[in-house]
Amino acid sequence: MTSDLSTQLERYVAAVAADQEEISVAEVQPPMPVIGELSSPPSRDRRSVGRGVVAAVAAAVALLVLVGGVALLTRPDDPEPATPTTTLAPPETPAGLWSQVETETPEGVPRLDALFDVADTPVGLLGTDADGLWISQDAVEWRPYARDSVDFDGGGFTKIAVSDLGIVVSRPGGDQRTASWFSPDGESWTPIDRWRSGLAVSGNGLTASDERFLLIDTSRPSGNRVMSSTDGTNWQIVEELEASDFHLVEATPFGFFAATRDGGVWTSPGGVEWSNLSNQMLGAVPNDIAGSQNGLVAVTGDGRILHSPDGARWTQVHTFQPSPGSGGVCARVGASEIGFLVVSQLENRPNDFDSGVPAAWFSEDGRVWSRVATNPADEADPGHLCNNEVIAYEGGFLSVTDDQGGQDPDDVVWLYER
Repeated sequence: MTSDLSTQLERYVAAVAADQEEISVAEVQPPMPVIGELSSPPSRDRRSVGRGVVAAVAAAVALLVLVGGVALLTRPDDPEPATPTTTLAPPETPAGLWSQVETETPEGVPRLDALFDVADTPVGLLGTDADGLWISQDAVEWRPYARDSVDFDGGGFTKIAVSDLGIVVSRPGGDQRTASWFSPDGESWTPIDRWRSGLAVSGNGLTASDERFLLIDTSRPSGNRVMSSTDGTNWQIVEELEASDFHLVEATPFGFFAATRDGGVWTSPGGVEWSNLSNQMLGAVPNDIAGSQNGLVAVTGDGRILHSPDGARWTQVHTFQPSPGSGGVCARVGASEIGFLVVSQLENRPNDFDSGVPAAWFSEDGRVWSRVATNPADEADPGHLCNNEVIAYEGGFLSVTDDQGGQDPDDVVWLYER
């Protein structure tokens, strides 16, 4: 670059010099006139001198500009121009292991073939099934719980809620006068008289925050009542929502959420005053919602994962293809201090429309998701698995299912480990 500029400069100076008119010294400095003699202005062409001076000045200026430009362009300490870079998203790689648990039961006790719900309580893991309650200290060995000391009047529990107040287990109505039971410590249990307490019927959803139990009463065909209790035994109506077919009520660090199958979503900061959130959910019908310090995650029946930093603003962050049978309605999400886990059924077994293969996705922040490696404990057909609950457990997650096909009881409990 420097050689080209120097050549151009030499040509430019030569051209300027060739265009000038030669002027003698005499013309520039005429002899001094004799004192007393009138002198006249020197006879010379002022335009030639002016043109020469201007040309010389222009050449000098051009030289300075060109040389300065070369110096600026060729300074050795100038940094190289920045090169645009593109940050690629990390590839979707397995994060942790999603595997079955070979459950065990005491001799003479039927194998555990289903758990409708599970909770980590002060006395261990408690699970519900059609007969009553089960307890485990390690997620592997399970035994019937409190059947000898407490008559649960037929069992059939479906939901468990745990809070600082204690534990409530409930079942979906029926002829039993006591549809729910309360325990302050997991050891002693008190039946909840559903008429005397105001708990008309045990509905489809039961949850709890640190200070309140909450239940959606679905006993009437239109208009579902939100029932609340601050002690586990006395319940009152706090709201009546003009909707039906509630399938979800969940307590999170950002308040309570409830949803219906037709797309209605409600939220409440404390469980008493409720507002409609349907317009903010991007047309999604949450099948489950969980929250942590990283916000909220909702999973839908059609395979969408949504994230919200505060419960009001929602963004779709991931999709998957659930099995067209029960995979969508069986999608669940759990939250813990390490992140979020979504479980569902991903694909069908040959010639079986309803059956699906259990699959899981993990995210540390609720925004970026990775498919988790699946390592079944055996190759048995999982039948008609339906994920019922996902909870934080032992630095990972625990999920329970009900094997609707009844083909393999080992599919009841699954663990996620980092």
